[in-house]
Amino acid sequence: MQVSFSQKIQLAFVFAAIKVLWLIDDIGSFARSVLSHSVRFSLYFVIVAVALTGFHVNSVEVGLGDFPSLFTQQSSEILGAAVQSLPKKVNEIPFPQISASSVYAVDVKTGRALVEINKDLELAPASTTKLMTALVALDVYNLDESLVVADFCTQIEGQKTGFLAQDSYTVKNLIVSLLASSSADAACTLATGKLSYSDFVYKMNEKAKGLGLDHTAFTNPVGLDGENNSHHSTASDLYLLARQAISNEMIKEIVKTKETILVSDSGLSTNLVNTNELLWTQPGTVGIKTGQTEEAGEVLIYEYKDGQKDIVIIVMRSEDRFGDTARILNWILSSYSWPGDAGV
Repeated sequence: MQVSFSQKIQLAFVFAAIKVLWLIDDIGSFARSVLSHSVRFSLYFVIVAVALTGFHVNSVEVGLGDFPSLFTQQSSEILGAAVQSLPKKVNEIPFPQISASSVYAVDVKTGRALVEINKDLELAPASTTKLMTALVALDVYNLDESLVVADFCTQIEGQKTGFLAQDSYTVKNLIVSLLASSSADAACTLATGKLSYSDFVYKMNEKAKGLGLDHTAFTNPVGLDGENNSHHSTASDLYLLARQAISNEMIKEIVKTKETILVSDSGLSTNLVNTNELLWTQPGTVGIKTGQTEEAGEVLIYEYKDGQKDIVIIVMRSEDRFGDTARILNWILSSYSWPGDAGV
């Protein structure tokens, strides 16, 4: 690693401070009593402060006039570990016309918000709720456990896979159905396998609090509209939920699967098709979850990856979630550049 001029300044300052401390220890009790509460404290403070600011590797040399900036984080590396450089705005392009009431787009590697439109507006999240249903199910069950489909779950409101009452599926298969084809009957089955329906929903809300989803409340595991907007979330909260969900490798694989065959314990097979149309139409799409109800309109949590870029886009209360998301993505890709892009 090449040591920059600013690094040399920091190291020289630390070594000088240490030598002064050694000198104080050698010159006797009188000097120590005079200096111990002033010089020693100040020097220790400086050493700690320099250490906490990190060992900077700057891309440009700095002069002595820049010395105060040593206590601010300015470099792209800290303690020798590379930190992803921020995407850079390179073109001023008018933002596209969209129908969504709320939008939040984030560069995942840096956490930089690329688009923010009413990101904290509390709206119905529809079936994006099922990401939380899946997370709680993973807390409650083992993946190879089998759950019996209750008659109640075959009649629940929402898009259904078509489970037969008293048939059974492994928890893993239920989660596949839940997230790929947005199955309401899978959500209901997971919510009633070991706990009561209300206890499962309670766990959903407890987990939401634990994840810092401060503007989210769930009344059901399916994503059905709640009375008086009692079932709600925000685009910023859904971003946090999505990041937690896809930190699980199994969920990450499920949400980018276009089609699969689901087999019940009795051998009944069902073809599942992912509800995210952009998996077919937008290269780089890797998920994440769709949603649609009367109150929510159309909702989408979307992720795009191309090697250099990892972008999550959330649209809520949209009239054209796939079109809105595609337009927002194209605007981001045209407006920003990332390290590694051609010419960057």
